Amino acid sequence: MKLLIIMLVIAGLGGGGYYYYKNGPGRNGSLQPAGRPTTALVEQRDIRFEISAAGDIGPADQVSVRPEINGRIEELPVDFGDKAKKGDLLCRLDDRDLQIERTQRLMEIDGAKLQLEKALRTLKRQKKLFDEQFVSQEIYDDARTDHDLATNTLVRAEQALRLVDDRLRKTRILAPFDCTVLTRPVSLGQTVSGSAGFNSGTEIMTIANLGEMIVNAHVNQADVVRLQEGRSVEIRAESVPGVRMTGIVERIAPQAVIKNGIKGFSARITIKEIDPRVHGLSVGEVVALDKTVAGTAPGQPGAPGAGAPGPRRPREGKMSGEPGNRGGGNSRPREGAPAGSPRAARPSGS
Repeated sequence: MKLLIIMLVIAGLGGGGYYYYKNGPGRNGSLQPAGRPTTALVEQRDIRFEISAAGDIGPADQVSVRPEINGRIEELPVDFGDKAKKGDLLCRLDDRDLQIERTQRLMEIDGAKLQLEKALRTLKRQKKLFDEQFVSQEIYDDARTDHDLATNTLVRAEQALRLVDDRLRKTRILAPFDCTVLTRPVSLGQTVSGSAGFNSGTEIMTIANLGEMIVNAHVNQADVVRLQEGRSVEIRAESVPGVRMTGIVERIAPQAVIKNGIKGFSARITIKEIDPRVHGLSVGEVVALDKTVAGTAPGQPGAPGAGAPGPRRPREGKMSGEPGNRGGGNSRPREGAPAGSPRAARPSGS
């Protein structure tokens, strides 16, 4: 009985295998499931290349404010985050000692003027007597010398006053442009040193114009040939996902440098319209889209996956690309618009 059951099971499995062999998938010339197309159209498309480079978004104008003279901070009307207009007071140093010195210089000028008037009267009198031959040449020459010395004393006193006035002017630090205070590491009453001394001086604050922002990017040497000055690029900010801004390539460095182990060129991109959500310390990504037209038939030159590069068609104001990136850069193809001609495609299973 057991033998009979085993024989029936073997016969059933054999019959099922034969049926699957005759009617299963792959017996009609294709290994694809029913309904999958086995032909395709050869199309012409615009292949887009994406050149990506990382960079730091920062202000175009950033200044470290340092006094030119030594002194004590008497007035500090701004703090970090405050906005200031051009010409607004940022800091004022104590100027009482300079005011006293200025008063002394004014007194010296008055004394020099009196000495000059006296020397001038003496010179006129001696000249008249010399013309009438009542005094010698030596006395007349001495009077003229005294007049010249008095004139020189007055000039030196006036120059000393101008130096004091210049130092007084430097006690008031004004905003050189419309700006925002980024940092302010000092406090009211603190003594600071001037930049004209043996060191670079004490930094009072850092200001920047946040209305004009730039991106300092490092472009791979394999991708820099696709960029030109004046080209429009897209800027993305990592700190605020989804933000897209437009920038213009302002300058590209003529010499390559190595940064983070990658050899490339420094590029400065001006942001046309800054998003208010993007701050100066955000890290941005610069993306330039490069466009070329190439056939997309399988196996043809210029098609995706083909070994040889496609034809290059230069466009005014844009770089012409080629499929793939031979230089190890960050170029990536992007899809474009179709327009085609028919051609039969080989089934993938044959």
